[in-house]
Amino acid sequence: PEPCVALRPAAPKGSGNHRVNRGWFTSSSDELEQGLREALQSIGQASLGQLLTLKDEHTQAVQEACSCGQTARRISRREGKILSVFGWITYRRSYYGCPHCHRCWYALDEREHLRAGSASSGMSRLLGVAGVTVSFEEAQRHIQEYLRVDVSVNTIRAETQRIGNLQVEREKQWMAKSQNLTYLQQREREPAPTRPKRLYGSLSIEHYACHFPGP
Repeated sequence: PEPCVALRPAAPKGSGNHRVNRGWFTSSSDELEQGLREALQSIGQASLGQLLTLKDEHTQAVQEACSCGQTARRISRREGKILSVFGWITYRRSYYGCPHCHRCWYALDEREHLRAGSASSGMSRLLGVAGVTVSFEEAQRHIQEYLRVDVSVNTIRAETQRIGNLQVEREKQWMAKSQNLTYLQQREREPAPTRPKRLYGSLSIEHYACHFPGP
């Protein structure tokens, strides 16, 4: 199936195919807005999973280089699930095994930083922001209201703690670099980044004149 959904233009009058669902006429603007929101969420949920599956099919070969320097082969394509901003999505990706070091992995997951069974990168950031802003219980209600996605309190807590741990590791690396004399000297020798040049120009109104029809 196609991963994207296109809106078909309305059939011209007199074609015999011009049909209107008159039930929409009795709906309020709020009902129309919420209905479209739910429809777009369903489209995103289905499309994202299909796009990831197609990406694996078109980019992953039968053989894959292993970190040990040998060549691994694709064993199968297996299903995975991730929690996205559209909700839980399902996709299929290649599963590789190396006969030399016996390492097995999903190449698409590693390349795209996907954690099957957990939140996507985009969803993880939102859960982390919500988790540090309010209580986990209130964050759960906010996520459901804003994204229409049901997330457990434990998931919000786990993602918030994971992001916090990553930040602690980054700060440790920054501190270590700030005390590394060799690194600091190398930074001083590096040329300063060049600022983008400004472009100056002028517009001639004559080239953009508007002509209005007479009465």
